[in-house]
Amino acid sequence: MQKVLIFGNSFRVNRLPQMKQMLTQLKQHGLDIAIDQQFAQFLVKEIGIDPTMFHTIDSEDFTGDIAFSLGGDGTFLNTAARIGAKGIPILGINTGHLGFLADITNDEAATFVDDIVNERFKIEQRTLLEARAKNNNERLNFPFALNELAILRQDLSSMISVTAKVNGEVLNTYKADGLLIATPTGSTAYTMSAGGPITTPDTPVFVIAPIAPHSLTMRPIVLRDDCEIELTTESRSQSYLAAFDGRSQVLDCKTSIVLKKAYYRINIVRPKDHTFFNTLKTKLMWGADNR
Repeated sequence: MQKVLIFGNSFRVNRLPQMKQMLTQLKQHGLDIAIDQQFAQFLVKEIGIDPTMFHTIDSEDFTGDIAFSLGGDGTFLNTAARIGAKGIPILGINTGHLGFLADITNDEAATFVDDIVNERFKIEQRTLLEARAKNNNERLNFPFALNELAILRQDLSSMISVTAKVNGEVLNTYKADGLLIATPTGSTAYTMSAGGPITTPDTPVFVIAPIAPHSLTMRPIVLRDDCEIELTTESRSQSYLAAFDGRSQVLDCKTSIVLKKAYYRINIVRPKDHTFFNTLKTKLMWGADNR
């Protein structure tokens, strides 16, 4: 391992007390450090990081052996979008709150550097959604999602109607506040709050879950991830929001969205003793007695 990339959340200065120590450790191991330009400026100004310790990432033309994402799950999703199909493994260091993707604490990060340098870790591969627009000349600004695609209403006073086809066959027309199509990674995010099932990250499935459905018969469903899903939306406003991992775009109702499993996957770095079930028990406090 020779080069470490660092991306981060520029709004949590009080939650980065180990940053200097971590950079010092990385330099002591002789590693080349590259930090996202905006985050680097933040670190120099707010924390006093020595700018001679690193160089900056100021374009999308970058390479590295591992990427550190400092923040919460939102920061991790942004980092994954920047990495794209480059295949660079991502380590999520949690300076946020819940953190299913960024589940390494600051304290763990300080002690995990030696393991990173000596490659004593495991890599989990995560499936993404890939989307394309159909029936119109619109272009999707964010065609990939690690967590989910959310189809959302623009008119807050009325519901939307989303017809889902699976491999060309109509599955259902969902009359609701919105509809979620999630990967296994996204099953512990927005979809979980909508009542969808939690799936283990290596399960080859997608989850479709309505948001506040207007009928109790509209339930979440789990599908194989080798299927193609087509979504057609009707709305009073004649438009709707398509949010890919929270990055929204307004689309005309004449535009359908076709989804499939992406051609690449995101590599997530985990300590060898971290398991998905332990993360669930820790983050969701399963088994805790709160009486």
